[in-house]
Amino acid sequence: MWYRNHEPEMFAKIHQVIGTKDYCNYRFTGRLCTDASYASGSGVFNLHTWQYEADYIRAAGLDASLFPEILSSDAVIGTLTEEAARETGLNPATKVMAGGVDNSCMALGAGGIRAGEVYTSLGSSAWIALIDDKPILDFQRKPYVFAHLIPGLYTSATCIFSAGNSYRWVRDTLCMDLLQHEKETGVNAYVQMDKLAATSVPGSNGVCFNPSLAGGSMLEPSPFICGAFAGLQLGHTRADLIRAAMEGIALNLRVALDLLQSYSPVTRDMLIVGGGAKSPFWMQLFADIYHLPIVKTNIDQEAASLGAAALALKGTGLWSDYQPISQLHQVERRYQPQEETALFYQEKILPRFRQLTQLLGVF
Repeated sequence: MWYRNHEPEMFAKIHQVIGTKDYCNYRFTGRLCTDASYASGSGVFNLHTWQYEADYIRAAGLDASLFPEILSSDAVIGTLTEEAARETGLNPATKVMAGGVDNSCMALGAGGIRAGEVYTSLGSSAWIALIDDKPILDFQRKPYVFAHLIPGLYTSATCIFSAGNSYRWVRDTLCMDLLQHEKETGVNAYVQMDKLAATSVPGSNGVCFNPSLAGGSMLEPSPFICGAFAGLQLGHTRADLIRAAMEGIALNLRVALDLLQSYSPVTRDMLIVGGGAKSPFWMQLFADIYHLPIVKTNIDQEAASLGAAALALKGTGLWSDYQPISQLHQVERRYQPQEETALFYQEKILPRFRQLTQLLGVF
């Protein structure tokens, strides 16, 4: 609609609007199509019928022909064109699946193959997702909702825009010597940061960090919120700031978890995937701040890739269903909340974090 109103000459040239993976599929096969997970982000998708809603399209003043055919995520849309086979060196008989949007691929790869599954994705951004047979629809707080890759399921999520990104900023800004040490010795700077953070104490000696360095999501009081360290004194150390950053990201996700729990209580272990799951120290922080057992498996940050691969395996008939995903997740470690520390975070630190967030929303 923005292009129609502001770039009418370009808009007039549009045949269909497709997603990035759909464009790749088009170049591979010559077929224009999408899947329900991608279509569910179009703004004209009916989450109940899993089809485009004609009334929404008419209300937007758009032509229905702009929207591509919707197929199952694991549908074979075709094989390679002669040009694609020649350019890639792949066999022309190679089958191409419809595929799915990244969030839904991660939901599948994280083991979300049935209603009730929940996981935290701890990457550059971060979210907590619930897999259910009903979408979470809240027009005030607006959690994200995507059609799952498995028909009849939905991925509903609360999120923060900057998690690993904020922690990377701390590394690049406050720990440049550790980065140099990594280049010289190969010792990962994040591992050294874990060790420094462990020398501080729960609550980081009074330092509180809000990680909203990329603006606010639906959780925050303003989309323009900025991040901050608060409570700094001359006696604070770099270790306090590092730990405060790790705590702040986990606390922000605890706020996201509390919102998700207002819709559907989370009573089971929390699987964490993504690059952040590689840090044992951080996983224990999450167990204490979430006040839930945390599970770390061998999949780590490959959950979305596993979900995409699973579509190909089922679409080509090598798998009859998605049950093997559960078997591929091998639990490497469980982290239990330390009750005294968990209560300290819940009763003392979380309220301070919430207060800081409100102040930053009007700063």
